[in-house]
Amino acid sequence: MAARKKAKKSNVKKAKKTKKTKKSKKTKKTKNATRGKKAAKKAAARKGAGRRRKKAQPKARGKKPRAKKQAKRATRRPAAKRPAVAMGRAAPAAEPAAVSGERIGVVTEYQPHLALATVQLENGSLRVGEMVRIKGNSSDFTQTVGSLQVDHVYVDEVHAGQTFGLRVNQHAREQDVVYKVLQ
Repeated sequence: MAARKKAKKSNVKKAKKTKKTKKSKKTKKTKNATRGKKAAKKAAARKGAGRRRKKAQPKARGKKPRAKKQAKRATRRPAAKRPAVAMGRAAPAAEPAAVSGERIGVVTEYQPHLALATVQLENGSLRVGEMVRIKGNSSDFTQTVGSLQVDHVYVDEVHAGQTFGLRVNQHAREQDVVYKVLQ
């Protein structure tokens, strides 16, 4: 009887062990199975195989009833009449406005954070207090010379051949021409 009890106990222990191992194997299988599914979904999303777009169906083009066509024409705006262009003739170019004063230099650089134009003086001289006009494709303004700088030193007068800094009131661009306004 004692032998039977021992055998039953050992059988029960073995059965419990096998159940545990079976459960753990099952959980491993389900984890691996879900991992495989997730990986497959990710791969499909990357490849775009899982998502298929529907092709747009071409619209059936049949004849529309005349009443709709006529109503549509009535709502349209009349086309604006364009002026006739003479063939073979070019339009006369607008002549540049007369600039008063003599050309003295060209803007070589503009520093917007300082509102400072670097000017190369070609001929003549320029003093503080004189009027200058800066003219270019998109800029055209007149101002009084407030300060002149040569090599970061304030000066009262500059001569031909010098490059100097000129404080400007508006935006000046490279290649703008500087004129000395005659009074």
